[in-house]
Amino acid sequence: MKTKIVHNLISPKELFHVYSSLITFQNWTVSGITKPLSYEASDNKGEEIFSEPKHLNYGPLLLVQSEDGFVHNPALMLYMQSLVYRLHSILEKEKIGIPTKIRRTWINGTYTGGNQHWPHRDDYKAHDKSVLIFLNPVWQNAWEGHFYIDGEKHLCTPGSAIIFDACEFHCGESSNSKSLNWLRLTANIILRENI
Repeated sequence: MKTKIVHNLISPKELFHVYSSLITFQNWTVSGITKPLSYEASDNKGEEIFSEPKHLNYGPLLLVQSEDGFVHNPALMLYMQSLVYRLHSILEKEKIGIPTKIRRTWINGTYTGGNQHWPHRDDYKAHDKSVLIFLNPVWQNAWEGHFYIDGEKHLCTPGSAIIFDACEFHCGESSNSKSLNWLRLTANIILRENI
């Protein structure tokens, strides 16, 4: 699938309401660990060792539905699913199909100067789709904090969605603005075909 951008998926009023609600939720994790850390009982010398956290995101994360299907926030999950159906309806008019089954979804928070971004894939299956939705109501291009898919730069546009193959390498970037007063919030949704 060619990367597709949908502008104004969320209206400015709705976006401001959602953002204001999200930043006050109490379920944020500060470590952003997306999978459990593993523990190795001992090394060759009998000493306890811990494995390196391979899925550690050094920024706040609000887990909505984990990969095992567990819904951590039912109300927010309903909202994310409604955004997927809204997106599906918009794309259908352009003769573009996407799956509507959510495999996993969370919201990332990015602070100015954070080091939480690196090129990665959400999955290795070509039929799975990643959806990134910019949930911050205000953003200026001068603040940077853009998004890259296979090296191609996409601007952080409030209320817009970017849909791409989950097997594509992608990463965000932190803002470098010293005057930024907004936490950049992005919803990350992985969609899976019913196969």
